[in-house]
Amino acid sequence: MKKYGFLLLLLVFVLLFSVQIFATDTVTLNYTLPGGESVTIYPTEDTFYLPSAGGVPEICINGNPLDITLKETDVDARGAECCIITIPVNGKQKEYTFYFGKNIPTVFITTEKGISYIEASKDNRDKNAKILMLDVDGNIVYNDLEQETKSEIKGRGNATFTYYKKPYQIKLGEKTEVFGMDKAKTWILLANYTDQSALHNALAFTLANDIGIPSAIDYRFVNLYIDGVYRGLYMITEKVQVGENRVEIVDLEKANEMALTIYVRDRLFFRNVLSFMGEGPF
Repeated sequence: MKKYGFLLLLLVFVLLFSVQIFATDTVTLNYTLPGGESVTIYPTEDTFYLPSAGGVPEICINGNPLDITLKETDVDARGAECCIITIPVNGKQKEYTFYFGKNIPTVFITTEKGISYIEASKDNRDKNAKILMLDVDGNIVYNDLEQETKSEIKGRGNATFTYYKKPYQIKLGEKTEVFGMDKAKTWILLANYTDQSALHNALAFTLANDIGIPSAIDYRFVNLYIDGVYRGLYMITEKVQVGENRVEIVDLEKANEMALTIYVRDRLFFRNVLSFMGEGPF
């Protein structure tokens, strides 16, 4: 019995030790927008990246509000303005750094199937995603929840899809003028992973527009969050596709399909007429 008692005590000790090891140190930040809507943001390691909006952030630890006023009073090693706060988490003091987005719109995407599924193959589509777009002042530009619509997100690119920071394609629930660009449903999120300046594509697109190239791509820089995690600076751009407000030319594929349909229909019609008249096969 003593032997079993010792083993039982040992098991209890191991379980308690495991709980301590695997206890979560997650600090969840609820960010309240000017309109009253709240979004959830998770830290990247010990760093929070806040959207460029006029909202009042509310920090919650395990669902409990913590009364902290964020102010840009610190500067990091690179000289960037930030706010460094020590927060009690699970009985320990943990330091978090907060960075503030400025003059950049924000795109929040909440997936149903998870980012791992989407990034496993660029053919994987999440058609039940929810997208929220905010302008630089935190005003809502597009909101699936508000409009009771669903959006789609998938991966895109060839070599670029193999990079750590991946590009995506999104399809909104309805046509929308996104950040002043022409109304459309489908948009591209470019990661610019190999371009540390993030300006190469922007320079090419701007030059094309300035010299008047027809159907030149329009774009905006945005801060992207997927499932509450900051994914970095992206470019949201128009997709190169035939259609209104995009490449406005005749869609030859559709035209050929239509011509073939008409040809087959007419051929069947005349064959039936000649057969009825006893003229033999068409």
